[in-house]
Amino acid sequence: MIKTKSNFIHMAYTIKILKATKKFDNTAVFKNLNDSFTTGDIVAISGQNGSGKSTLIKIISGLLSLSRGRIEYYKDETLLEKDQWIKHIGMMAIDIFPYYQLTGMENLQFILNNYSNHHMERLITLFSMDRAIHKKVKYYSTGMKRKLQLISTLVKNPPILFFDEPGSNLDDKGKDIFYEYITDNINDKILLIATNAKEEKKLCQREISLD
Repeated sequence: MIKTKSNFIHMAYTIKILKATKKFDNTAVFKNLNDSFTTGDIVAISGQNGSGKSTLIKIISGLLSLSRGRIEYYKDETLLEKDQWIKHIGMMAIDIFPYYQLTGMENLQFILNNYSNHHMERLITLFSMDRAIHKKVKYYSTGMKRKLQLISTLVKNPPILFFDEPGSNLDDKGKDIFYEYITDNINDKILLIATNAKEEKKLCQREISLD
């Protein structure tokens, strides 16, 4: 299994969720939620369909806004503005897609500003994407698209990682590779996983249930 070095200077990060409430129309998905995460935390966010798992992940990552409350990010106890902390995040969600008219490699180079790196090459090999990476994504199977999403999230080796049901549409081998990667490499980051899968919950130190 590959070991990685972060592209970011090692620092301590903290995320604080303060009285978070999210409503769609007049229906509250969750309300008055308080929690915090620090570097080294691996946390599962679970709940029934419609309980707000994906919504909460997107809110913490900055993709959605709260109805009430706030999310605060700190780097070495310094409060960061949104345009600063989003640079430290890797996010994988079911409805965040790669560009279908580009190849897998072109998608990764876009993320890396046209610069490849050894970490990218190792991830491509790890997920057995060597032969597919130069094909257009529109020709990928569902599982190949999911592998590209995972590689895209990990390629910059950011200090904060969010995954929304990462094992969905992966075969058993793909799941094993991803779970082993998380076990071996994610010990100096904040990692949040929205999931109900038992295998993914086992990767985590604790669980937030939205039921």
